[in-house]
Amino acid sequence: MTLTVLPPVTLLPGDSVAAFRAIFADIITNIVAAAEMLARLRAADPKVVSELCSGPHAIPAPVIERLLRVAEKSLHPALALNGCPSYRALKSAPYSIQAAAIEKGFVEVVTGEGEGDFIRVDLVNLSDWQIKQVISPTGLRTLDEQRAWRRSRAAAPRSLIPADAGLPYEVSRKGLAIFRPVTLSRAQLLAIIQEMESK
Repeated sequence: MTLTVLPPVTLLPGDSVAAFRAIFADIITNIVAAAEMLARLRAADPKVVSELCSGPHAIPAPVIERLLRVAEKSLHPALALNGCPSYRALKSAPYSIQAAAIEKGFVEVVTGEGEGDFIRVDLVNLSDWQIKQVISPTGLRTLDEQRAWRRSRAAAPRSLIPADAGLPYEVSRKGLAIFRPVTLSRAQLLAIIQEMESK
């Protein structure tokens, strides 16, 4: 085991969590100002977008698209900055729901069927499964809606593919998709891995 010793860090005068948060808040404000300016520039000349997306200081087209959404108030500026899975899921929700969720900072996640069976999880720390449970395309599910969602998932059939539909799996270049329970021998697994590598 190798132990890496980091050099000592010297904080600058004024370095603090509060100062960092203030600077970050200024970044959000500047993103909004830049987004609104971009919208005005595009309204005056639609070619400005292609100009901004090319040349030595090119801005990637997805960034331009996010900024335009910020300007039209369909994307909260914090969502334009953070690419965590929960923020990506929130991007399709109405702006008022995005803003409320970001302001609150956490969500309540149902863990069982009882009234008190929920936990509070920071928005940025939601697991993939919690994201599916809590965030719908139209916004955040209430605790009752989450319970109903969990019941519907538990009642859903495990496989929509009939047993006589051929192979219980599909091999692609990206990986292996298994459609229904299957037991594979070591030789079959090795053959699948070889097939994946050959694609």
